[in-house]
Amino acid sequence: MPGVPRFYPLVSLFLILSFISLMQNSANGNPSKTDTARRLAKNLPFLRRSQPSSNNPFSRLPSRSRPGGNTGAFAPSYSLMFGSYNDRGSLYDVVFIIDDSGSIPSDQFNKGLSAIRLLIGDASPGTKFAAIKFSNKAHLLFNFVSPDQAKKKLLNVPRNNGMTNTQDALKMARRDLFLNPAASGSRQNAHRMAVVVTDGNSNVQPDQTVPQAIQLKGIGTRVMVIAVGNYRDSGRKEMKDIASHPSDKNFFVVDDFNAFHQVANMVASI
Repeated sequence: MPGVPRFYPLVSLFLILSFISLMQNSANGNPSKTDTARRLAKNLPFLRRSQPSSNNPFSRLPSRSRPGGNTGAFAPSYSLMFGSYNDRGSLYDVVFIIDDSGSIPSDQFNKGLSAIRLLIGDASPGTKFAAIKFSNKAHLLFNFVSPDQAKKKLLNVPRNNGMTNTQDALKMARRDLFLNPAASGSRQNAHRMAVVVTDGNSNVQPDQTVPQAIQLKGIGTRVMVIAVGNYRDSGRKEMKDIASHPSDKNFFVVDDFNAFHQVANMVASI
């Protein structure tokens, strides 16, 4: 059309694409990667920058009444409350529970492993890591080791694919790792934490998923969930129920494994 600058169609195309992107972000309801990275950096307690102040000797004492706090078999005795409990300092035993189901392409699975390695690489020296992957059933990848060893062990992890047996992985974390220190290397003087990375709700014995999470939290384990994908509120319910309370500190959503990797990279630089 005479008199219309040639760049106008390009500007229009850019505005249309921006609008579509905005509508997609609004539809999935997920927070931005920057916001998620800031929340993770603030709430992952094993990161170097997240260590609590040692000025208050009781600052690390979790509440008995808070889900994921010190309850059940791991509830502190009086001697722990007034003595050796305070010697925990910043020791954390952290297990990553990684979804290996068939809905995740291999390149995306490896992207997720790379994101986990970034988070592990930013851990405080007093942290040890273990890892479990799950599909039709749970598989122990390795017991509690140093951050450097954990990063190496998460290279070239073989795939199993299959269903999503989340409950079996939660049970393995409690029974074979935290409650079996002789075999797993877990430490009685360390805080317990599990980080579940999954792209969907369980579909193998799903009625046992939340009960197994409750039992895991019942031995004093803080459970954090990183949900990968776009979910409506109904799809997030199981994953929120798995996570410790409050959910704003223990439940995170990213669009895909590429976004998870970007978020983990941001966390390492905050």
